[in-house]
Amino acid sequence: MGLDQRAEIGALKNEMQMLREQLVHVQDRQAIQDVMVRYTHALDCHDWDALLNEVFHPDALVDYGVTSFGAIAGTPRFLCEQLKPIYEREYHWHYHFIGNHWAEVQGDTAHAQTYCVTYALRKDGKGIRSLHIRYLDRLEKREGRWKLALRRMLLDGQSEVPAKPEGLSERRWDRTDPSYERPFTVPPDRKFMK
Repeated sequence: MGLDQRAEIGALKNEMQMLREQLVHVQDRQAIQDVMVRYTHALDCHDWDALLNEVFHPDALVDYGVTSFGAIAGTPRFLCEQLKPIYEREYHWHYHFIGNHWAEVQGDTAHAQTYCVTYALRKDGKGIRSLHIRYLDRLEKREGRWKLALRRMLLDGQSEVPAKPEGLSERRWDRTDPSYERPFTVPPDRKFMK
């Protein structure tokens, strides 16, 4: 093997290593984004087990400093214990929409900021409460899985819009919600036009 061939092989090995590192980085970023989506889905479906087991590490800390219901700071289990009765008592339904998101990944640790807007139809007849939130997160990759190790919620604003709880809703606050069905199907009584 000549000197030129060895140099070419060395360059290819370096390029392959760089591509592997880029692929791992992209996979990590996607896994972190998936944690953000799992969080909102679990919260909106009241899937407290998923929140505890798929989103947070067991030793994670949560700091929801300023909320409509007071400060919530503690473990993820404490967060669930606080939110469950509030959501069931206060709202007909609620949705968390995540938007702008960035994550700085450094090995098995990442720091992320995610914007979130929530909409919740209040049971007291006062309308829809909208919260404008930023989540500041430290995530850790343990045993190959990214989860939250620290979540800090910043409440940047809120508003109220008049609304009534009229109309149909297919939302269910348990695993009978259509989003858990596999494979996705159409209700048997649904009529399709030709």
